[in-house]
Amino acid sequence: MTISYILLDHTADLGIRVTARTEEGLYTNAVLALADLLSGPLSRSGARPLSLAASGEDRSEMLINLLREQLYLFTGEKLLVAGVEGLALSPGSLEARVLAVPYNPEVHEIRHWIKAVTWHQAEAEQRGGVWEARVIFDV
Repeated sequence: MTISYILLDHTADLGIRVTARTEEGLYTNAVLALADLLSGPLSRSGARPLSLAASGEDRSEMLINLLREQLYLFTGEKLLVAGVEGLALSPGSLEARVLAVPYNPEVHEIRHWIKAVTWHQAEAEQRGGVWEARVIFDV
């Protein structure tokens, strides 16, 4: 699985820039990027399907809210995202169908302990036919 994101230099925090050819792909790639930052590639064996829903006044707010839901899966429910099965987008809201596996500290190494998804420099927009987003995480 290839995830289209790059790490951004950011003092004391961790930033990413995500790209995609479609708006749906942008949100999907952002979820996959956060999953990669948390734990890297995971086996889908034993994964269960879950829905992550997010809404917002604009694309940036929907993106931040989606990633906050994903981070809560890990911090509150002890589940890691192993993949994205699909994403349904409508004006002001979206629903991502993800595959989640229970976090097991004996099996899963956490790459980055992310505390929060921030609003700092958050953006999600189309530029020249490519969808781009920037997100900064508090670590």
